Amino acid sequence: MRLRRLVLAMETIQFQSDGFAKELALVYSEIRKEFKGSSKSKLSDSEYGAHLGKIIKNRSGLTVSVDLTNYGPAVNVPSLNKNNPLVNESIREMVPSTEGIRLIQEAGGAVKGKVNMKTAMVSGVFAEMRNTLYMPVSLVLDAKYTVDELAAVTLHEIGHLFTYCEYMARTVTTNQVLAGMAKGLANAKTPEEREIILVSTKKALKLDIDATELAKEKDNTVIEYVVVTNVGRQAESELGTNIYDFNTWEMLSDQFAARHGAGVHLVTALEKLYKSYGNISFRSTSGYLAMEALKATLFFGSIAAAFVGGFTAIAGRFGISFAMALIMMDGMGDGTYDRPGVRLRRVRNQIVEEMKDKKISPDHGARLTEDLLAIDEVLKTVNDREQLAGLLWNVFSRDSRKRMSQEKLTSELEAIATNDLFVQSLKFRQLAVAQA
Repeated sequence: MRLRRLVLAMETIQFQSDGFAKELALVYSEIRKEFKGSSKSKLSDSEYGAHLGKIIKNRSGLTVSVDLTNYGPAVNVPSLNKNNPLVNESIREMVPSTEGIRLIQEAGGAVKGKVNMKTAMVSGVFAEMRNTLYMPVSLVLDAKYTVDELAAVTLHEIGHLFTYCEYMARTVTTNQVLAGMAKGLANAKTPEEREIILVSTKKALKLDIDATELAKEKDNTVIEYVVVTNVGRQAESELGTNIYDFNTWEMLSDQFAARHGAGVHLVTALEKLYKSYGNISFRSTSGYLAMEALKATLFFGSIAAAFVGGFTAIAGRFGISFAMALIMMDGMGDGTYDRPGVRLRRVRNQIVEEMKDKKISPDHGARLTEDLLAIDEVLKTVNDREQLAGLLWNVFSRDSRKRMSQEKLTSELEAIATNDLFVQSLKFRQLAVAQA
C-alpha cells in the first residue's frame, strides 16, 4: 500500500447493479443442487463451466473459459508477444535498429479495443482475447461458502481480466516505444543521433526528460534506466497507480467485485479463507502470543542446537528452517496483497463511496446499510498485528519505517474520503423519505 493509490477511484468502473453477481450465484446454486454428494470429476465434466462463461461474456464482453477443476481460484491472462492479436501486423515483425523511430511512431495504433468504465464492458480486440478462469470444485461444493460468496470470488477473478484490458493499451504502446528506442540507441553513434531517438520517445510517451542532456550519456543502459523510471512516474501521475504493481491489481479486482454489488459477500468469503489458513490477523490474543512464543523458542533453540554437533545439529538446522517458514507465513510475503484488515476496509470504503450518491433509492440505500453492518461485524474480528520478527525489522529497516509512515498517512486520508458521516447522511435521507 503506497501513497500514490489515494486517487485510484478515478480509474475504477462506475457502480453497477448486482445483476451480474446474482446470475453467477444462480448457476452455483444449480450446481449445488445437482452435484451434492457427487464426485468432483462429474462436475468438472459438466456444462456448467460453459454456462458461467456465457454469463461473463454477456455481462462484461470478456471471452472466458471457466474450468471447474482442482486449481484456483485464479485466472490465466494472455501472454503478450509479437504474435499476440493485441499487436498490429505492421509492428509484429522484427525491424533493424536503424528503424527504431519508425517503430516508435507506429506504436500509436498498437491496440484496437475499448474498455468502457461506465458499463464495465470491453469490446474490440479485448472481447476476442481468450482467457481461462479456474474455480476449484472443492470450493464450489463446500457448504461453508454461500453461492453469493462464490459469485463474489468469481467477480474478483473477472476483475483481474478487466483490469488487464484496462491497462493493456498503455503497456503495449509503452513497451513498443521502449523497444523502438532501444533499437535506435543501439545503432546511434553520436549525441545528435541519440537525441533524435530520445525526442521521438519523449513525444510518443509524453515524458518530462531533457533529451539534449540525456543524449550526451554514452551508456545506453543509463539512458534506458532514466526513460523507464520516467515512464513509471508519468503513469503514476496520470493514473494514481503503478500499472505493473501486483498489489494494485489485486486491489482493483476487489473494487471490481464490490462495484458489482458483491462487496459484503467478498468480505465474508475472504474472512472464511483467511481463517481456514490460520491467518495472523484472525488469531485470538492467546493464539497470537502462543505462536510468537513458538517461533522464538524454535528459532533461538534451533540455533543453539545447530552448534552442538551430530544429530542435534541436523535437527537444529531443520528447526531453523521450520521457524523461518512460520515467520514468512505470517507476514514477510511479496506484498501482492494488503493485510486482511486493510484489504477488507478498502472493500468497505467502496460501499461508503456508493452511499455518497444522493440518487440511490431507499431500498438500495437500506441494503447498503445492511452490507456495511455485516462488514463491520467481520472487521471486529480482525487485528492486523505485526509478528515479533516484523517488529524487529521495522525498527532496524529505514525503508520499512518509511513505508509505515506512508501507510499511516494513506489510511488517515482514506478515512477522511470515506468518513462515516456519509453513512449518517444516507440514514437521514432515508428517514426523510420514510416520513414524507
